[in-house]
Amino acid sequence: MIPVTDTVPVRRPSYVTLGLIGACLLAFLWELSLGPHLDGAVRRYGVVPRLLFLALAGDPRVPGEVWLTLFTHQFFHAGWAHLLGNMLFLWIFGDNVEDRLGHLPYLGFYLACGAGAALVQAAITPTSTVPMVGASGAIAGVLGAYLVFYPAATVVALVPAFLFLLPVEIPAVIFLPFWFVTQLLSGLAAITRVPATGGTAFWAHAGGFLLGAAGALALKSTIPGPGRYHALHQPVPWAARLASALADMVASLLLVRFFLVMLAPQTRGLGQYLINLLFAFTEPLVAPFAEFAPALRLNRVELELSSLVVAVALHLLGGVLGWAITAAAHFWQRPKPRWPGPGSAG
Repeated sequence: MIPVTDTVPVRRPSYVTLGLIGACLLAFLWELSLGPHLDGAVRRYGVVPRLLFLALAGDPRVPGEVWLTLFTHQFFHAGWAHLLGNMLFLWIFGDNVEDRLGHLPYLGFYLACGAGAALVQAAITPTSTVPMVGASGAIAGVLGAYLVFYPAATVVALVPAFLFLLPVEIPAVIFLPFWFVTQLLSGLAAITRVPATGGTAFWAHAGGFLLGAAGALALKSTIPGPGRYHALHQPVPWAARLASALADMVASLLLVRFFLVMLAPQTRGLGQYLINLLFAFTEPLVAPFAEFAPALRLNRVELELSSLVVAVALHLLGGVLGWAITAAAHFWQRPKPRWPGPGSAG
């Protein structure tokens, strides 16, 4: 299941969430520019469990800066699919948690969940010398907090149905625990077969989710609920959800186009056909902005900035349309005032 959007409105701009997405994107572009020096950067900024435990034991050969990798590893990613998947989840769920916690507390919460998730993974594989990178643990903490703060929310997700992906509304109390269980089962299965060459840090995902949920439970009673600011549980018209979901779906396709242009994968057969279909569908949206936001070249990497511009514009447009439709529906459905009849006393 691929999440597309949710039904929880926000009260204020999500500066921190957008900043984290931008920071991860810039870090990934820097990774691409490193070429043969990438391995050294990953070992320097990624979390290596064995080094953490050697530092904990007081080994003088391990520099004290190794503890900083608990935070720096959260901005590095192992590939474009890793980055795109993480940023999609952060885009959808992060703004609501930031809205509930506030900007700076949310940033601290996010980084703490990422560091705690890395420690959980390190505790499971204490002898591993494979660097661990990615924002997955921190984002898993955001998912756990989202479940605690918004248990009545609904997630719109793309569900495979034969050869198609159908948008389906799934309650958050089903979608997020299902995601957690899949990570937990994958982590249990990996205990007896931890590969020497690395892989997905499922225990960081599961640990981050539990840490985020526990932290949200501890903070929930100390922060005002959303109901004190706006009517969270007011019904959202189907037209508003559809407009927002369609805009976000097209924006997601444009992000996929951006990474395909940047990475220029060599594929054949069905894969190449799908890529051509994606480019044909999105070209009319991107072409008018090509002059306004021309492509940039960094060494051998091409950055099609027009795709990013249109993706952000569509996301904002979908939010504005959804808000306008919802506001109009609530305006027309408000109780009508009753005027006193001609015989009523003033």
